[in-house]
Amino acid sequence: MTVLSKFALGLSVLSGVTQGLKVEQQREGFGFGQKQTILQRFRELKRDTPCKDIKDKDKHTECCMKQSNPLTENQKEYTVELRNFQNVQYYGDITIGTTTKDGNKDVPQIFPAIYDTGSFEILVLSELCEQCQTENYDDDTPLYTQKHSTTFSLFPTSDQEKRAAEELKKCKAEVKADNSGDQCVYQTVEAQHVFGSGPVESVRGYETVRMGSVNGGEGFQNSPVLPRFPFWQIKRHAIEAWDAGAKFSAIVGLGPRDFVPDMGGGEDESEQVPTLLDKADVNKFSICLQRSGNQVIASSQEAKDGSSQQEAWPSGYLTFNAHTPQTEKLVQVVGEVHWAVKMHHFGAKVNNANNNMVNICGKKYADNGCAAIIDSGTSLIAAPRSAIEGLVTELGIKEDCSNMKHLPNLEFSFGEGDMTEHFSLPPSAYVMRVEQLKETTGIWDWLLAQPRKFQEETVCVPAFMPLDKDSNLGPVFIMGMSFLRHYKTTYVRAIKSCEPKMYFDRVDKHCNKVNKASLLSHLNAGNSTSIKADLDAESYMPMEVTASALEGVKLPTWAQGSGSVGV
Repeated sequence: MTVLSKFALGLSVLSGVTQGLKVEQQREGFGFGQKQTILQRFRELKRDTPCKDIKDKDKHTECCMKQSNPLTENQKEYTVELRNFQNVQYYGDITIGTTTKDGNKDVPQIFPAIYDTGSFEILVLSELCEQCQTENYDDDTPLYTQKHSTTFSLFPTSDQEKRAAEELKKCKAEVKADNSGDQCVYQTVEAQHVFGSGPVESVRGYETVRMGSVNGGEGFQNSPVLPRFPFWQIKRHAIEAWDAGAKFSAIVGLGPRDFVPDMGGGEDESEQVPTLLDKADVNKFSICLQRSGNQVIASSQEAKDGSSQQEAWPSGYLTFNAHTPQTEKLVQVVGEVHWAVKMHHFGAKVNNANNNMVNICGKKYADNGCAAIIDSGTSLIAAPRSAIEGLVTELGIKEDCSNMKHLPNLEFSFGEGDMTEHFSLPPSAYVMRVEQLKETTGIWDWLLAQPRKFQEETVCVPAFMPLDKDSNLGPVFIMGMSFLRHYKTTYVRAIKSCEPKMYFDRVDKHCNKVNKASLLSHLNAGNSTSIKADLDAESYMPMEVTASALEGVKLPTWAQGSGSVGV
């Protein structure tokens, strides 16, 4: 097929141009400039604070931290349930487009998605992906179907779509007059996105998007309908978890910025593509992951009798436009790309001669402190390799799990100066019990050419990941799902001159807030002893993870290797 250059669609080619009409980079004349001006004015009207005229930096920050960020009349609360896959993946529904099913038209296409605070866009497995047509992809990983959706478009506005249709008609007329036999087709825009588990190649489109689904979560009726929202259809990927039977089809970015930044994938920031949070008018959202002290280790989610063991892996909750009542811990976000905070202290009091605190974010490892990213897409706690090795050696975690009750809490702090908040995590947050196969083949088995023998065993190991990245804030740490199981985290977006911030609430295993007031009320009721006993027992119960699930646990690509990175 000959590639013709007959008209411009007003789109940007990112990479990997496919067959079709050449797309020239054009943004004038399609309403881009005027539309952006209107949006900017709207944001300025919507997002204003009493702090805007305060010139002193410290006083301005103090003012911003005191703002309660109340919801507007149009910002309604709604929750997406996050289903748990063996403590290493949490996924909730997202609705993208429609399809025809059982003779019914315009049935919503619903996909299980990883809601990722470390990225900014929506990507979904699609029927364009040939490798996704194998037996490893089942009902747990549905594929987006463009051809059956009545709301799909290649264009962000109806005016562009109309203009392109006219130009396509004109192109076909010219080809017919030339009698060349060539074809006129729309150019597609492609890009490569790189995640911790591998790269994906995608095609951009626009669809009607809605967070959550009619199948689960509270307040779905409050979830806004977003027509012509940009998304990416995955047509090829190198993510092993998907080929191994992962439980999600989409990745949904919840990064802190209003517009999609250039993360190295070729995005053109001059396009000013709004993020999902901005387009959906989400002022703040919260994440909390439930935890259980009695998970059942299983190689699959199905028990031997065929019944589901899903209850062994408790769900989490993602609440958009979450209310933020009075809370004990509030920290300013200092990251420009990530939900990152300043950290000056991270370690544990180990049983050494002086019972000293081993601080792997102290002067021995970091002169000016560290950066901590609170990330919903990372399964474990990630920290500098040399620091982890030193801490793990001091902790002395035994493989047979026999010293769990003698292990200390992790202690760390977020923020700076008078706005520093202190946190702790029990051993259950940083020790995992992993099921694995141990070879028991003997010498006689080998000499007699017998099949190799294995037996299942479980061992306790540290739940840390090595991360060797530096930043302008110091060495980088990632506080992943292990942290979100113990602290409900509310992410608050920037409001004009006020930077983003985060609220942290200590919670029990059911995501109920735990504080001194609640313990006092239970004390008055005469049952605080049992609550304390439950908390103590749970604190020393290692997190259950299967070896197969751990195979898909990797750092984000930006965090791999060594060197500096912007946070």
